[in-house]
Amino acid sequence: MARALADSAPFLTGGRQFRALCAEAVQGRHCERADLLARLLGGPAAGVALPHVQHVADELTCGVYSIAEAEARELLRRCGLPEPLWNPVLLLDGRFLAVPDAFWPQACVALEIDSRAWHLRPADYERTLTRGNRLQAARLPVVRATPHQLRADAGPIVRELRTLLATGPHGPYHRITWTRVR
Repeated sequence: MARALADSAPFLTGGRQFRALCAEAVQGRHCERADLLARLLGGPAAGVALPHVQHVADELTCGVYSIAEAEARELLRRCGLPEPLWNPVLLLDGRFLAVPDAFWPQACVALEIDSRAWHLRPADYERTLTRGNRLQAARLPVVRATPHQLRADAGPIVRELRTLLATGPHGPYHRITWTRVR
């Protein structure tokens, strides 16, 4: 899959289309993020130089695995919010806690982007609820948003994030560590 995406990059000039294909491949676990990055950056020089390939490589490098996360990242940058960790594996006292979409370790704040596309099946929805419940039980503030909210009216979400980031750290921040496994 990674090779097919890298080979198709010069022919898929629509950045959103290429971004969506790469995100689906990684998030759907059709290929590993590291393998896709190696293929994209190690491919023909002409492909590597394409702006949409560089953009996707940058997103994958920082841990963005979906279109919704990529759009949220752009929004946060435009609004001047600090760059969070994307899809980090959070540990509480060395034990697995959750993998939020975005996390600001200096304030101990999480952002969860709840997309219907990834929550249609009951098991997926239940996993999302369980993750949110674990974060809340650990007393970490979780800001929840849909992709539509981020596109249509992000003001309240950005204001909430700004407030939480300014008043943090929250919860047991000294007991939270993170890593990136994926």
